[in-house]
Amino acid sequence: MHRSTTLTLRTAERRSVRYRTLDDAVEDAARLADADAAGRLHATGNWTLGRALAHLAWWADEPFTGHRFPLHLRLLFRVLGPLTKRRVFRGDIAVGLRLPGVAGGTYGVEDRSTREGLAAMREAFDRLDRECPRRPDVGFGRLSHEQWRTLHRRHAEHHLSFFRAAE
Repeated sequence: MHRSTTLTLRTAERRSVRYRTLDDAVEDAARLADADAAGRLHATGNWTLGRALAHLAWWADEPFTGHRFPLHLRLLFRVLGPLTKRRVFRGDIAVGLRLPGVAGGTYGVEDRSTREGLAAMREAFDRLDRECPRRPDVGFGRLSHEQWRTLHRRHAEHHLSFFRAAE
């Protein structure tokens, strides 16, 4: 994985976000979606809210759908997973990382409206809250149900921290 040099990263303007549950993440996303509909959403990153929500949904669905990653990514995840697991689970996710050889730098980044992204995120997070994926994570291996939830809460914190409702 490499950092993009073309990103405009105003990380000092990001919100500090911490979710105790997946429902907390979905509720925050819904508040941001309402702000977007009212024209009061401020984004400090390069993605639309719809794209960020669809991305979160894609990754929350991935352990259930069994997306087959290319060999070079499976190897990369297998090497980097154990080295980064502790940091990621603490919520220390680096900004601007891009998966090599993947259009857009990651998966699940197609343009979606905010409402479509929110609906997809809500559905994916609800399923993840109810069901524990049976497959191991591609980078972190076997995870308990609570570890799966934590992983996706931290991922949501990372992406949703780039958005805030303007006063």
